[in-house]
Amino acid sequence: MNRLPHLLFISCSLFCAAAPCRAQFSYSFNSGMNCYGDWRLPDTSTKPYSAVSGDDASYQPAISSPSFAVNGNGTTIDNVTGLMWVSSSSATMYNWQTALSSCAGITAGSLNFGSGYAGYTDWRLPNVRELMSIVDYGLYAPAINSVAFPATRVATPYWTSTTYRPSVNNAVVVNFNTGGIMSLMKTASGYVKCVRGGP
Repeated sequence: MNRLPHLLFISCSLFCAAAPCRAQFSYSFNSGMNCYGDWRLPDTSTKPYSAVSGDDASYQPAISSPSFAVNGNGTTIDNVTGLMWVSSSSATMYNWQTALSSCAGITAGSLNFGSGYAGYTDWRLPNVRELMSIVDYGLYAPAINSVAFPATRVATPYWTSTTYRPSVNNAVVVNFNTGGIMSLMKTASGYVKCVRGGP
């Protein structure tokens, strides 16, 4: 199982400019909650967590294993989530606001202009949960299926539509070198993977 990281708990430490304001706590990974409550990953377990070894056996391989259908029109469908992605990554980098409009805009140069990309006009920038769903933790540099998603860049992260809660001037990005997430100033440059549809 490579799609979801094998962690039981996420440990969180919060710091403030003025002391005392330090808190440390943890969330169960099965809750899908990060330190700021920003996103959830789907729980694919068929039974609750137990303290004994062998919990990986309780995951349904068909649900937790990556599965993609590469179409002949430049799109890839994630068979697990139902999301449709633009297969290949553009070499163009954008700031966050331009990244949003490059996927979801309706002006010339955006995917939704005219008859749209691959015949669809509802493309958008994915949120962090959606973009993390195509990370493959069994791979490295890139940590993604390179047949389903060719030309994925690893030197610069990919934008999500999710604003970083502690600072509205930042957005959450995914680094496909390792599959990690972090925040980036919205004025910085990053790549895009556009998405549409889903459950």
